[in-house]
Formats: sequence, C-alpha cells, structure tokens
Amino acid sequence: MRTVFDRWAIAGLLLAGTCWAAPATGAADTPSWVVTRRTLPGGAPGGSVIDLEQAMPREVRQGQPFDYRLRVANAADCPVAEVAVVQRLPAGVRLLASHPQAEVEEGVATWRLGTLAVGESRLIQARAVTDDLGALTFCCDTLYRAPLCMTVASVRPELLLGLDVPAEGTPCDALPVKLSVRNTGTGACHDVRLQYQLPEGMAGPDDRRVYAFQVGTLPPGEARATQILVRPLRTGTFGHRALAVAADGLRSDASAETQVVAPALTVTMGGTDQQFAGRDVLYTFTVRNDGDAVARNVRVEDVLPAGVRVVRVRPEAVYAAGADRVTWRLEALPAGASVDFGLTVRSETAGSLANQVTARADCAQDAGASHTSRVNGVPAILLEVVDQDDPIEVGGRDTYVITATNQGTASCTNLVVQCVLEDYVRYAVSDGPSVATVKGQEVSFAPLPVLEPKAVAAWKVTCDALKAGDARFRVRLTADQLTRPVEETESTRLY
Repeated sequence: MRTVFDRWAIAGLLLAGTCWAAPATGAADTPSWVVTRRTLPGGAPGGSVIDLEQAMPREVRQGQPFDYRLRVANAADCPVAEVAVVQRLPAGVRLLASHPQAEVEEGVATWRLGTLAVGESRLIQARAVTDDLGALTFCCDTLYRAPLCMTVASVRPELLLGLDVPAEGTPCDALPVKLSVRNTGTGACHDVRLQYQLPEGMAGPDDRRVYAFQVGTLPPGEARATQILVRPLRTGTFGHRALAVAADGLRSDASAETQVVAPALTVTMGGTDQQFAGRDVLYTFTVRNDGDAVARNVRVEDVLPAGVRVVRVRPEAVYAAGADRVTWRLEALPAGASVDFGLTVRSETAGSLANQVTARADCAQDAGASHTSRVNGVPAILLEVVDQDDPIEVGGRDTYVITATNQGTASCTNLVVQCVLEDYVRYAVSDGPSVATVKGQEVSFAPLPVLEPKAVAAWKVTCDALKAGDARFRVRLTADQLTRPVEETESTRLY
C-alpha cells in the first residue's frame, strides 16, 4: 500500500521527498502494523541525505493508548547537523509519552536529535491515544543541515633552545657542550639552524670560534640534539652562548656558565743544616693545595742524596721506599688543605746532602723544594806499630811496621810520622808512601798529603840490633786535623 504525505511549512522550511509503504520488520513485523519510508531531499534510499521511516499499527482503538515508532538515519557521506523529526498529530490524537522526549505545540511533535554521524540512525518510540473515530493520518518530516565544511589548521611554530654545559671543570677535562632544540609549537619549523660561540680561553676540536649546525625541518613536538667537546685553556668563569633560528624569523637563544678550577700545589721545606757523619739528618716539608679544586692522585717524591740511609719516615702509612727515593701517595688533597712530611736519614761520609722533594697531582703543575744539609766528618786515626821478629839476636835485624788507619768520616791531611830509636838499635833502611829523613836516632817521614776515611797507610823501618836489652821503638804521628799527636811504642827483646 502506498501512502502520500501532505506538505506543510515548519519554521519557514518546506522539505519534500518520496515515500512508500513496506512491511514492518523485527518485533513489529505483524499484519497489524504498516511501515512507511521516505528519503530526503528525494531519490532512492542511500542516494540522499536523510532516510525517514514511520511504523504504525494498522488499527487503534478509541480511548486506548497505542505505540508507534519513528526511525531516522543518515544516508549521506558526511555528518548531518541539527536533525529534527517533526510529526503533525491528527485531530483528536494526544501524545502521551515518547523516547526521546518530544516538544509538542499546537498538535505538532518535534524531536530534536542533534548531529547524526555517517550511517548513524536514531529510534523514536511514542505512545498516543485518540478520542475520535475514523481515519487518522500521521505526517512526518525532517529538518537538518548538511553544510560543506573544510578544516584549516591555525598553527604557531615555536623554538626552544637548550644549552647544557658542566657547571664545573678543570683544564684537564674535555667538557661536553650539548645543544638541543625543540619545536614546542603546533606547526613545523622550517630551515632550523643552530649556532654555538666558543668562549675565549677555551679550545674546540679545531681552530674555529663559531660552530654552525643544520637541522632542517622540525615537526611539532620533535627535538634534535648535537654535542661538541671543548677544552679549557685556563681557570676562570666561562660564558657559553648559543642561538637557534628558523624561517619566518623564529629564534631562540640560550646561555650558560662553566667554572673552571684546578689544584695548585706548593711545597715548603726545611731541615738540619749541620750534622756530623753517622748522626741523624732531619728533613721536614709541607705540601699544600692552594688551588680551588681537589688535588687527586697526589704523589710526593723525595729523591735521596747519594749514600744516605733512611732511618724514619713520616707519615708511614702512605709511603714506599726505593733505592734512591721515598714516595708518598694520597688519594686526594682538598683545596686549602696541607699535609706535613718528615724524613730522617744518616750519612756515614762527610759532604753536602742536597735533598729534593717534588709534589705531583692530576691536572696540577709540579711543585718542588729542596734543602741542603752539611755533614761534617771526624777523622779518627788508629796508629799501630809491630815488630816482625821478637826476640832478635845482637847483630841481627828487625823490621818495624807502622800502620795508620783513618777510622773516621773525614779526610786526614799532612800526616807526619816520626820514629825515635833507642841506643839498642841503629837505623838501617825504611820504606813507605813518603820519603824518610834520618837524624841520629830519629827517623822522620815526609808528610803524607791525605789519608781518606777508611784508608790505610803503612811505613816500614828496619834496624840493626846493637846490644842486648829491652828496646823501645817509639812512633809519633801528627796531622792537620789532630790537636795532639798520636803516639805508639813497640818493645823488642834483644839478646
């Protein structure tokens, strides 16, 4: 059965279309229901904008409520806005309820459904009652807007430059300078470039003072980063500057500072000025860090004078003794801190002891100090006189051996040996490192220029035995360093 809808104007808008009757489907598909369908603004289903369907009971009873339904669907290929279903109620029909709720005014029910997405449909369920008899004609129509829309993005690209440098470093460090640029806006930044200016007093990988980096296009939310290693040439405060630019005048700059510090070692030293050989010679020294950074891996080295023997070391916990040096090691020496050291040595020989101390640390210039001690020697002459034969027959010969040993620690100079013979014997011949002169019963040897420590000199005097008796052979030794002569006597029995 085909039903023809009337036309009327609502809110100044008249919509026309094609409608037809079709059997109801689903739960309402019974012989007592009839369905009408219409597409707007006209044409076959699926070829227009709105597909409107109305399902009604074929008969209703006077005074008894009855249900019916409306279905509206978006048949277009774009969303349809401000969709409303309008139904003119027949005279004598009252709308009791509906879902969704309708606006009823002067016999016209309006359901405002808002926007229907592509392919979306809405179901309207209604309940009405009539007090009249006869034919009841329900007419429906729709209101909608199907605008042609285009979306244009309004964007604002923005650059944010980051400059990350170490807050502190030393001249021994390679400092990483990290540049990062981020697009914090909503549009792409084009032709992005970075520029970094090297501070005075720092060196880069080459001789350039300004470094440029090409980034290109930077989409929204994305970031790029790069890094360059620089090396401080001195201590002080260094200011870093960087700039990011892009097309359309976009720019962002950043700055940062690095404090370059370094340890600075100093050594002060003192010690014994004068000492005798074989006695303790003390050296004291202090290593101080006068810089503004911790001195790490500190090595303090004392190069020992030749011929000395180490007696004591202070501090003992951190030293190592070698054949020619003593070395202390400290893990760290804070800025402004100092450590005291002590070294006691002995020298068995006289001379000048020049002691040299050097302090070293990572990233610090070597520091040193020295102290010279004078070690004075003491000559100590041991005089020995022995006869080779004893007793001696009269008419025979005996040889006396005179030995001078310097047991001291200093040289002995101008040694003079004088021998006195008793009348029991007579000088015959002599031998030794110096020439003898004989006057009567006295034999004097020419001065021996020097007798070094631990050295030995020997003279021989041979005599003829003249008469029997207990003879004495007396020797007297003098030298520059002796305040008194050294004397020795040897007895010989003559028979």
